[in-house]
Amino acid sequence: GVIIADQTGIGKGRQAAAVIRHSLLNDCIPVFFTKSPNLFSDMYRDMTAIGMPEIAPFILNTDSKSKIKDADGNVIFAPLSASDQLETLTTKRVIPTDSPEALKWLKENGRKVPDLDKQPTLTLYTPINFLPSDYNMIFTTYSQVQSAHPYKRAWIEGLVTASNSSSARKQKEVVFILDESHLA
Repeated sequence: GVIIADQTGIGKGRQAAAVIRHSLLNDCIPVFFTKSPNLFSDMYRDMTAIGMPEIAPFILNTDSKSKIKDADGNVIFAPLSASDQLETLTTKRVIPTDSPEALKWLKENGRKVPDLDKQPTLTLYTPINFLPSDYNMIFTTYSQVQSAHPYKRAWIEGLVTASNSSSARKQKEVVFILDESHLA
């Protein structure tokens, strides 16, 4: 790990962009974390300034502030909607509420068993453990993996677990780039 603690304007963004580029050149998945989504555009501009040819970020945030804009204010990348993101990053299964698997899930998540007549099935969303093929990096804020969206955190954990796997189905390694890390 490396901590870059230079003052504002010295080039920390360009260095972070270089780490993202290095990750891609070494067939890794860079995950760029920052404090607020408006900083995604700054990182995009730093990446283009160092000549990155292929930029295809999966934006984990879903609000309108998460759009990545160029220096002229044109939207270059926009996040998926919350529902499209849930569909893209998870697999959905519907199981009987009284099944052993559902009861285990309810217990692990601190939930009471619902009235079976009112809720005969339970829908479980299981995060995938890979980056969808249309993307080559991830942009996110710290808030997305804290508590508001548990499937997002589980998805990133799954990427890391799959990259550390000793199985034949090992996935790409994951590299974290933490901007404004004192706020993580």
